[in-house]
Amino acid sequence: MVVTADLLNTINGGMSLPSTKMRKLEDCYELDVVAPGLSVENLKIEIHNRHLSVFHYLNYKAPNHTNEQEGAPNIVHLMPIPFDVELDSITALYEGKHLKVIMPFNELAEGYFRSIDIDTV
Repeated sequence: MVVTADLLNTINGGMSLPSTKMRKLEDCYELDVVAPGLSVENLKIEIHNRHLSVFHYLNYKAPNHTNEQEGAPNIVHLMPIPFDVELDSITALYEGKHLKVIMPFNELAEGYFRSIDIDTV
């Protein structure tokens, strides 16, 4: 508990909060992340069971009084991936101070219709 309070301490400097914005464009969803104070090398993006996570590790000194450094993940953005996204085509681009996660649409998932015949026994 004390370690968590130390990591997120907003007295004496603390940490700034990232902002995220999700937009639906013509051919994709675009997640725009602005995370002040974080370098692109520290940001991580993972997909797990149709959930997208953008996070970084907060490093802290281990409470066991050694000089070892440990890390705890700090979630910047967590979201379910919409059903119409092509998971294998998700990409990320860092430009300026913006991380853009591009999630292209799966064209087969949009507008699919099929009539199913009923068999009799």
